[in-house]
Amino acid sequence: MEKKTISILFARNNELWWDGLEKLLSAIDQFEVAGICASGIETMKVAAAIKPDIILLDEELSECDYVEVAQNMNKLSPETGIIVVTKPYKNIDINLIFKTRAKGYLDKDITLEELVRAIGNVARGGMVAISPLVAERMLQQLDRAEAVSRKETRHEFDISLSKREKEILTLLATKGTTNREIAEALCITENTVKSHLANIMWKMNVRNRQQAAALARESGMIV
Repeated sequence: MEKKTISILFARNNELWWDGLEKLLSAIDQFEVAGICASGIETMKVAAAIKPDIILLDEELSECDYVEVAQNMNKLSPETGIIVVTKPYKNIDINLIFKTRAKGYLDKDITLEELVRAIGNVARGGMVAISPLVAERMLQQLDRAEAVSRKETRHEFDISLSKREKEILTLLATKGTTNREIAEALCITENTVKSHLANIMWKMNVRNRQQAAALARESGMIV
């Protein structure tokens, strides 16, 4: 069976980084560059018309911010997977990021192999793709946030964890394993573990892994 081509819409600024990425992805058989937009308004208009599989959305898009673009595209073309592309080491506002309901949050330090894998996962309806640097900054911001009491969070967190997230949370709550130990046990990378932990803590509305483990045990999520 012929492999389905993944159509990609670029919503980009004028950085040379994007020129190089366009050439690289155009040379890969499984991808098709469906269009290139230079502003938020143009992106929403074009994407609503062609309904691409993926939008690579630069956080510094002109005319309207990426959050507005993403929120509108969720309504205009809900089947399109949005991947927000950020500058490396830039401060992240977690509240804004999750308002986008994007499927991926990647930084420009990502490798081509990682980007190709993330695009494929999102196009297939897979889990949220978060690059290691973004995950690390999210964890750091969560660690700096004010502590959320267990009593307050018990009835508020989102328990719709993926199968992999539940596996990681179980290891964390029952064995107190490190990221490396979790990675070895599940045959995944430490960076992947960090990405999953960032998602878990956001869904559970806690600021660190210790709170996640304790809340999982006390709430009956882990038997």
